[in-house]
Amino acid sequence: MKILFHCHVFPEGLFERNVPRSSVDGTPAELSRCARELGFDRAVAFAPGEEGEGPYGVAGDPNDWLVEAMSDGVCSDVLIPFMRVNPAHGARAIEQMETHASRGFVGVKIHPESQHVDLTDPSLDGFFAAAEELGLPIVTHTGVLSGKWPLARHEPMLFEPFIVAHPKLVLIMAHVGGAAFFRQVVGLMQSYPNVYGDITGTLVRSKWYLPPQELQLLSDLGVSDRLVYGCDWPWGGMPHVKADLDALEATTFSEAEKQGILGETLARLLALQD
Repeated sequence: MKILFHCHVFPEGLFERNVPRSSVDGTPAELSRCARELGFDRAVAFAPGEEGEGPYGVAGDPNDWLVEAMSDGVCSDVLIPFMRVNPAHGARAIEQMETHASRGFVGVKIHPESQHVDLTDPSLDGFFAAAEELGLPIVTHTGVLSGKWPLARHEPMLFEPFIVAHPKLVLIMAHVGGAAFFRQVVGLMQSYPNVYGDITGTLVRSKWYLPPQELQLLSDLGVSDRLVYGCDWPWGGMPHVKADLDALEATTFSEAEKQGILGETLARLLALQD
């Protein structure tokens, strides 16, 4: 099974207003169509952020919006929903996870920088404990983005106490830390089998680009079976995904590793069947 991971979706017109030269608008229906055209069986769709989290936030609970947007048959056959929850919201965050897990969401996306989550706060443990109990993988942004939140409060190693305390919690580190924090993510993946790496943005030039020899390190160290490919859809649209796939094909990863990265690992994690 081929799965297009790390895709953001938005209400019609929202992405186009913020990225006017984009060739796509980032709606769930458009992602469903493009994923199939690109040869993917499924695509993981992240609910957008809440209003106030930046230019792409939506009013109300963004997870409610995604449920409604996926109600047509085309989207529900292709898209795999991950909820957006802010760990800093304490009991409210846990309640959101419980509610949306019961509605079919199979994972959680967090963004410590844009959500202003201070990972040095031990009170966050309840959030990670709840995700572990519910069996929800957490995808977290890692790497430099805008510099609007101190790096010292959200660097990857700060997740370690939560990883240790919750060994059944699957934590997927988006961008594998990028150039700034790649080695931290490598260390976490070597040390903890519940830590996975999402190579979004690393294959072609971007804020998180990593030279091929750096990515090969993940294979050399024996952790490539916990890598997944993500594309940060809709940024770059279909041309970006095609460039990524060409770059992945040119790497020295084995064919088995590439198949795992392109969906088999994620299908196993999410217990999906062809």
